[in-house]
Parts: sequence; C-alpha cells; structure tokens
Amino acid sequence: MKGLDRNKAKTIAIYTAMVLLVLLIIISIIVGWVSNNSDEENEQERADSTENGDLVDDMYRYDEENPNKGIDDVMEEPSPAEEELEQLEEGEIWEELEDPKDGENISEEDMFNEEGPPSYEDIYTEDEIYASQNTTEEFIEIIYNIDGDEPMKFYDEAKDFMTLELYERLEQEYNEGKMTWIYGLNREFESLEIYQPSSMDPSQEKGITWAARIQGVQSIHDGEKEKVTDVYIIRLKEVDGDYIIDDLAINFPT
Repeated sequence: MKGLDRNKAKTIAIYTAMVLLVLLIIISIIVGWVSNNSDEENEQERADSTENGDLVDDMYRYDEENPNKGIDDVMEEPSPAEEELEQLEEGEIWEELEDPKDGENISEEDMFNEEGPPSYEDIYTEDEIYASQNTTEEFIEIIYNIDGDEPMKFYDEAKDFMTLELYERLEQEYNEGKMTWIYGLNREFESLEIYQPSSMDPSQEKGITWAARIQGVQSIHDGEKEKVTDVYIIRLKEVDGDYIIDDLAINFPT
C-alpha cells in the first residue's frame, strides 16, 4: 500500500507540474501580447503628439510685445488674404493704389492710340516729296512693262533713273539666270498709286522710300490677257540735287 501511495503522489506531482508549466506558458504569451499592443499604442500617441506639436508650432506665432498670446488668439487673427478680401469689399484697398500719371485719368483714346511712323511732310520739304514721287512714277511706268523675249529691255530704258550699283545688280541677276521667269511673259503698265509705307520709319531710313500699288495686264505666250496687281517698294537717294532710284523690291510687305 505504501508503494502504491508513493506512485500516486509522484503521478499527481508530475501532472501538477505540467499544468503549472502550461499555465506559465499561457500567461507569458498573454503578457507579451499585451506588452506589444501597449508599445504600439505608445508609439502612435507619440507620433500624434509630435504631429500636433508641429501643427501648434506652425499655428503659434510668438509675439514679443504679447508673449502670452496663445493658439486661440492666433486663430482669431484673419489671414492676409482675408484682410485683403475685407478691404476689397469695403473699398479700402482701392485707396492705396496709385493713380497712373500722378492722378491724371487716362482716356480710352490715349490707351489705344499708338502713333505710327512720322509723315514725310514732317521730315522733307514739299519740293523733295514731289521730286521723289515724280521720279518713282516715271521709273515704274517703264520697268513694270515686260517683254518676254528681252528681259533686260525696259531696265535698259530706265537706266538713267537708277544708280549704277542697282543697274549692275539687275544685270548680274539676268546673267545668272535669275530672270528666267520673264521668258514668255508680256506685261503692260496701266496705272499706279503711290503711298508712304507704314512699316518703315523714315527717320531711320537713308533716303526716301515709296510704295506703289500697280495695276497692269499680262499674258503668257501670247495667251489671254488678265489684269494683275503688284506692289513695288522703291528707295531713292539724293544725288546732286536730284533723286535717283537706289533699290527696289517687288511684292514686299508694306
């Protein structure tokens, strides 16, 4: 009997120890889980606290004259945009704007009236204008005509109206084959209108420049005649009291 009692006692002791061990393991697991959750909550709280602290630092602006001013006081202050909006609604902001031209009112005509280049009448005499126009008309009445068989024919006839440099340039273009477009073309002068080109400032030009809108009739290879309009730009310079053609351009924007 005593041997049996000892065996029962040992068995009970073993089972009791095993139960206690299992309980300890369970308790340690629970404690570890609770500890981890607690650490995560603390980290989140610290993060929230830091974020809120940064927000408070941004919102709180230290005022040396009023160091006790707090967040509520700062939040009650309107932002610059709100202040300007209130001033705009009350009309105060307009009083701070300076009126252009020292208080003078600018009319719509002054705002949109842009002066163009000066007129020839403001720079040249009446005789200079007339002489340059007359030379331009006589020159164009000759060179606007085209003989498709002789490209230089009318340039030769108007040679006395041109500078030597301009004539030699035209002659060089002919020799280089740059007048082939003339072959087969016949054109006759009819009328012209001379005007001051608005795209050129006479105060910056050397000499007088005229634009001429020319009407004529032309035919190709003796075909049907058709009316045409071209624009010539003629520049003149004064030589010994007379105006002479110094340069020309055809269908150039004016």
